[in-house]
Amino acid sequence: MSSVRIAVDGTSYRSQPTGASRRTCALLPRLAKRGWDPVLFLAKTEDAPYRNLAGVRVETTPFRHLRGPLRGWAARKWMAPRIRELGCSILLTETPPWIPTPIPVVLTVHDLRAWEAPASVPACRRIWIRRTLPNVLHLATRVVAVSQTTAKALDRHFPGSPTLVIPNAGNHFSFQKGGALQRENFLLAVGPWDSLARPRNLLAARKMLADPPPLVFVGQPRGIGSLPHGVTVRHRISDAELVDLYRRAAVTVCTSVHEGFDFPLLEALGQACPVLATDLPAHREVGGNFIQTYPAENVAGLAQALQSMQASQENTGALRTQAEKFSWDRSADLLDELLRKVLQERKA
Repeated sequence: MSSVRIAVDGTSYRSQPTGASRRTCALLPRLAKRGWDPVLFLAKTEDAPYRNLAGVRVETTPFRHLRGPLRGWAARKWMAPRIRELGCSILLTETPPWIPTPIPVVLTVHDLRAWEAPASVPACRRIWIRRTLPNVLHLATRVVAVSQTTAKALDRHFPGSPTLVIPNAGNHFSFQKGGALQRENFLLAVGPWDSLARPRNLLAARKMLADPPPLVFVGQPRGIGSLPHGVTVRHRISDAELVDLYRRAAVTVCTSVHEGFDFPLLEALGQACPVLATDLPAHREVGGNFIQTYPAENVAGLAQALQSMQASQENTGALRTQAEKFSWDRSADLLDELLRKVLQERKA
């Protein structure tokens, strides 16, 4: 196959990585190796972290990062004609926004929190998403879910959606090899800290322990007030610093009450770090039998689980083996196969 140009909508990405942007940064260079010519569209001032993706061309829009419908309006105004000028054959996008183009569209859905956890989404954004997504699902050439959990949610709310699962992975960080590192006595909790996360539950559970261990938050947790003794916040850190924390922490705690996947859980397993997570379908899908769970919102249950994990010894090799079940190369193979089918259908 001669090189085919694909447009990728990254106008929602910020300089600090998110799950969606990590997925894009992992998959696009792998698509380039498989013969595709990706063009990544980014908002003005947010493109620096994405400049060195091998084989990926970056197009910077003339507008800064915008929220919600404004981003959709700006993308339609500038991106649609630019996509035509560049001769792109397929558009990869996420929700929102929707960019009307005459070329096939592959839509990726990360979660359905606007339906499954509506209180966690600001009212205006929730109304916009609930109005937009049904139309996008109807018009998209293909729909991709990042997990079986998200695919099942799509089927519950939009029966009959032709959804293909192309899972996220965690090997954007090299897996920890060899024996276990010397674990240190601190808890690790990694953002993003949106309204679905429960940092206060973790603080309350830690306070219930007879000998509370130090706790490190990565990101900026909301609504926790002044930090108790032994609790620190690392707001902006490099990937290397994050990997180092995973490799040294006694336990990584995932406190969210709704997830479509959850990168920190898999990243921690890849560094052989024991994981304690809320009992959610996505956590069970990603972590299998190699994580310990507790009922979401149950602070006493969280404290009890923390106490139990502090006294246990994990099979670190098994944790890495679970993480290795999710591979960006395998996901890229699935996406490559899907794009080729879309291209063949367009030519037919």
